[in-house]
Amino acid sequence: LYLSGLADPTMALTFGTLSGSYLWPVTIPVPMDGGEIETLEFKGRFKRFKQKETEAILKRAVSANRAFMTGSEPSDSDTDLGIAPEVMIGWEDMPGDSGTVPYTAEGMEQLLSYGGAARAIVEAWNESLNGKKAKN
Repeated sequence: LYLSGLADPTMALTFGTLSGSYLWPVTIPVPMDGGEIETLEFKGRFKRFKQKETEAILKRAVSANRAFMTGSEPSDSDTDLGIAPEVMIGWEDMPGDSGTVPYTAEGMEQLLSYGGAARAIVEAWNESLNGKKAKN
């Protein structure tokens, strides 16, 4: 079974085919001077995986967490830093100094260089999988 109708938010969900990706809100907490936290908010474009692919990614994440807890070094591809660019393949409404910033591979690399960004991206993807309604 496949679902369709998601390209147009006014359409009801029907049987057919889903698009290969979807937009979901991402909020990255950014520590600031004085103990303040500001947030970077944008819409992440997440790849729509088949169930077995999703389970494999989640198993890798669990494996990395287990390695961290036991003092082992996890594989880089199993960490949030490895999983984030695999699951988020684009963005929209990324705020920049002079308007929105278009998605590029270099931009993604720069975003992931900031502490907490990869974790926030993976958490947003996980929320989307768990059926949590996006906050508007």
